[in-house]
Amino acid sequence: MRKTLLIGFILMFMLTGLTRGEERLLVRLSGNAKIATGDLYKQVYGNATIYPEARFGVRLVAGLEIWLGFGFANVKGTTTATETETKMAETQLMLGLGYLIPAGKKMKIYLEAGYLYLKDKETALNESVSGDCSGFVADLGLIYKISKTIGISIGGGYLGAKDHLGGETIDFGGIKASLGLQLMF
Repeated sequence: MRKTLLIGFILMFMLTGLTRGEERLLVRLSGNAKIATGDLYKQVYGNATIYPEARFGVRLVAGLEIWLGFGFANVKGTTTATETETKMAETQLMLGLGYLIPAGKKMKIYLEAGYLYLKDKETALNESVSGDCSGFVADLGLIYKISKTIGISIGGGYLGAKDHLGGETIDFGGIKASLGLQLMF
């Protein structure tokens, strides 16, 4: 898994010379709100999770880009069986393709989809259970350029990933909304 992400990251920088004119490197820093879809996750940790995310993209040709993303969330909840406090740490690594569509002088629409690797660790009663799983991510949104290199992004999407922890299947998926800062070079 790590090898795949490393190869993707290296390819991103090797391919930056293939585009001309428009920005080649894209960086998006965003705050996300995820509405959980899994019943067990919602029972223990609640309906919504707020977390940061960073994406680094390289324009390949025209509007097509390859991107690498990272996100993490730390949430607290209460177990349903024993009413004990529990903590969940999620780390997300993503690799995908995106397409930027001009929508006027200052606006662009982005459409992104990719592979999601999620590492999770749940802690309760001084005991920890860790796991990892694969899934997907899909996003759609708008970028409004406020200068040549800075833009504001707003979007929505979906994460899909399930893992087996402590004999239970936890659905980490959910619908997400994001608001971020886009840097373009």
